[in-house]
Amino acid sequence: MKIFPDKLISCALSALASLFVLLPGVFAAPAQKLLSAPSGGSDTPTATESFSPTERADALDAALSDRSQSDAISRAVALLPSPPRMTPLNIQSANAPQFRSLILPEWYPFVRDGAIEIPAFKTSQLSFGDDADWVSRSMLKNEEQEAEVDLNVGALTRGFPFGDTAALQQLDSKQLAQRMLLNFQARELTSALVRAQFRIQLSHDYRLLQDARLTRIRVAPGRLDGAQVNDQLYREIAELISPEGLSGFRYLTFRFTGSEEDLLWLYSPRLNKVRQLTGSNRGDSIFGLSVSLDDLMPYSEKTELIDVQESESLVGLVPVADDTVQSLSSKLEGCLRTDGATGVEAIIPQAQPVSADQTLSEFSRSTLSSGFPSSVVFVPRPLRKIYLNPRDPFSPNGRMIIYIDEQLQMPVAKVVFDRTGQLSRLVLGALAISETKDGMRREPYFKYASLIEIKSGARVTLETESYEMCDALPKGMSLTAFDPSNLAPQRPAE
Repeated sequence: MKIFPDKLISCALSALASLFVLLPGVFAAPAQKLLSAPSGGSDTPTATESFSPTERADALDAALSDRSQSDAISRAVALLPSPPRMTPLNIQSANAPQFRSLILPEWYPFVRDGAIEIPAFKTSQLSFGDDADWVSRSMLKNEEQEAEVDLNVGALTRGFPFGDTAALQQLDSKQLAQRMLLNFQARELTSALVRAQFRIQLSHDYRLLQDARLTRIRVAPGRLDGAQVNDQLYREIAELISPEGLSGFRYLTFRFTGSEEDLLWLYSPRLNKVRQLTGSNRGDSIFGLSVSLDDLMPYSEKTELIDVQESESLVGLVPVADDTVQSLSSKLEGCLRTDGATGVEAIIPQAQPVSADQTLSEFSRSTLSSGFPSSVVFVPRPLRKIYLNPRDPFSPNGRMIIYIDEQLQMPVAKVVFDRTGQLSRLVLGALAISETKDGMRREPYFKYASLIEIKSGARVTLETESYEMCDALPKGMSLTAFDPSNLAPQRPAE
């Protein structure tokens, strides 16, 4: 997706207007059956699918042809090329009207006005689905659903705890949306520990303003043996490790069950002090990087403090890291890890400080000017569009729109408005698939994210350089490390 910064501001005003001129029926086509089903006739995809890109494209055509109300979408999909022999079609201002029915409406003005270009295929080369164990466990849980939903972390196992996509179709649109959001939150909580490392690049007008790295470690106390903490969903430490000027700043979050607000602390190495913030501060920009803690997934807001207003099913073009299945292997006992294309294992060189007038290297220019690397393409996926309003009166954000991939129940796009109702930022997440060598375990995760800050025109490219899941805390790590009294590094006694 190519982004042209000099045109971002001019597109911002027309972005809001476009939300009101779109025909309400354009995106109304049901989408839950667009993905190819196993030969046995079930609508639930499994990890054993071996459909070629051509077969998946044919299945998509067949699904669309059954819906008279989706003629515009069918025509748009038919125009897209199929991988791997063909190159992606570049959707830009000249041909944007032909693909309006597939482009997410909040992004359409930017494509139409030439600020964004989208490389698109008819289908992905990879099969984006969970493994057979996850799917079968989800189907078993469909019969256990109750009217009230609650995240009991200690009882979570693999599989969607609040029903798979087929089961959720029986609910009204608000209940369906709420359970999808909770299913996504529960996905990470099936592991005792999840650790990720991100590279964050902030640019403006093709100039790199900041190059930073951040680690995030999330622990689910309810999954730890002997931990007497039943009211916490997780504790999370996010630490900036580069560049030198930002290195050492650490955030600690306590997230609770129910509607209780998050607790948040910040450690400043410059002051050598820990300061308590409010849970609302998770939505603030991290030290001028134009990305917040809640943008890293790209949706990490507290679901219980957000009201679902409405939701609808649609088909839309979203980014996927489609070049290869990432290797998922055991680096530590009880842990599975996938590393990014950098191949970095433990020690990552710190990014050098970047001056305001420094131009980008050819590699960085290619990455930042496109929003995503060339391995990322856009493909039509069945989505659930969810309209949200925050209950928190101190939240820096106003209403939001979340697009969730209906098959994986993971958010792939976020539209954020400020408190005055003005469009504030757009976030797109590119999913990737990691898999063990034997193919028995598959884990979808966000390999990249691209953020556009509307008012400033700044752009953020985020890459997940490593992602690790553990059934227990690694040796040498304890829950006490995730306590505000220990957030400051322990200095050796003199």
